[in-house]
Amino acid sequence: MIFRKTLVPGMVAALVALPLLAQVLTKRERWNEPQKPFKVFGNTWWVGTHGVGTVLITSPQGHILIDGGLPESGPQILSSIRAAGFDIKDVKLIVNSHVHYDHAGGIAELQRLSGARVVASESSAKVLREGVSGRDDPQYGQLDPIAKVKVDGIVKEGDQQKVGALTITAHMTGGHTPGGTS
Repeated sequence: MIFRKTLVPGMVAALVALPLLAQVLTKRERWNEPQKPFKVFGNTWWVGTHGVGTVLITSPQGHILIDGGLPESGPQILSSIRAAGFDIKDVKLIVNSHVHYDHAGGIAELQRLSGARVVASESSAKVLREGVSGRDDPQYGQLDPIAKVKVDGIVKEGDQQKVGALTITAHMTGGHTPGGTS
């Protein structure tokens, strides 16, 4: 009882928040655990971390990378691309599914390493360029910022992106984030 009376209200809140902070850090660390790359199907490879997806679609004329993991995931993604037998320099296009830090945080580094073009929906492109989520994001104020990304193109519903013989089609799937794209 005496201990409680000597604490100021802010200290009580901080002590209560410590276990929650530990859970968040642990969750993020779990997301970023290494994952051996594996073939998903055909020419599609999982090159992400254990907890966050990054997908590589390959062709002899170049590759498409979907998402970039956490800001600290870049080296793991690079290592997974190599372990799967591919070269980051052959990635010609990076597409972002949504701009939360766990899927877009590593894009700037992966773009720098590959020289790839980056495309995203209009809403996502704004966040990629600015490095922070907008007020229209349902998780606004709770998200870590990301490194700013040079966005080379905007995709809309039904737009197709091509790399060699590969063609992918954008479908707008907002909800989790404005501008979410599948």
